[in-house]
Amino acid sequence: PVEPGNAELKEVFSSLPNIIGIRQFTDQKEYDFDVPPPPGLPLEQIGFNNIKIDPDGVVRKNLIYWLTPDKKAHRSFAFQLALKYLQQEGIELIQSANNPWELQLGKTVLRLFETNDGAYVRADNGGYQLLVNFYRVEGGFPTWSFRDVLEDKVPPEQIQGRIVLIGNTAKSLKDFFSTPYSGNLFNQPQRMAGVELHANFLSQLLNAAIDGQSLLLKFWPEPVEWIWIFAWSSIGAYLSWRWRSPYLNLAGILLLEFGLLLICYLAFLLNWWLPLIPASLT
Repeated sequence: PVEPGNAELKEVFSSLPNIIGIRQFTDQKEYDFDVPPPPGLPLEQIGFNNIKIDPDGVVRKNLIYWLTPDKKAHRSFAFQLALKYLQQEGIELIQSANNPWELQLGKTVLRLFETNDGAYVRADNGGYQLLVNFYRVEGGFPTWSFRDVLEDKVPPEQIQGRIVLIGNTAKSLKDFFSTPYSGNLFNQPQRMAGVELHANFLSQLLNAAIDGQSLLLKFWPEPVEWIWIFAWSSIGAYLSWRWRSPYLNLAGILLLEFGLLLICYLAFLLNWWLPLIPASLT
């Protein structure tokens, strides 16, 4: 507790049910401690802010449930905010009677990330993870400084009826993460602040639940992916057998590669992630 003001802060926590605080669970064996939530907030107003990072250091997945060693399931900060906001829209989280891992949220079904989805092979799918379809890049959300708020420079209509995330974007705090949009071969990587990352998690959930926007990436079952890869290898083998000329073979391969790339690109625009590299190689 920091004085003065701690008593007033506790009063705010107890009187406003739409405030969600954060906690952090330890996920490393060498650290045997958690970062607890602010005191005074009930459990239903607390969400964890742990983030799953891929082995290459890039964030691609939104972890919405975390199972602690005591077998309790905890919701993430963004998921708690989404559920709290959606309640006033009359939207509740529905669990499938047949499949406990299938969750219906408004107009969308939250599909659990599997270990071999997309280009992943035997990936960690602990907890309940969703692949992120990033809505905004760095600096894409309306932002105000604390000074603007304290000096009443923020128009009330910009806040009323909206979800407001309070966090830091100062470079010195090093709370930044790499995303698939962080950079390319020609530009310096621009990492995203943690608060903006959670805003993307939240935005995806809200848009999918309220507007029915198909923001969640979809995949074929593994047997279907095998058939897809085998089909492209069969087409390539057939053309190589029919066209004995090296030049015709080269032209056929280039034509097939272009067709495959176009199909996968169009499918990705419809949020389907099809195997591109394996089919291309075969």
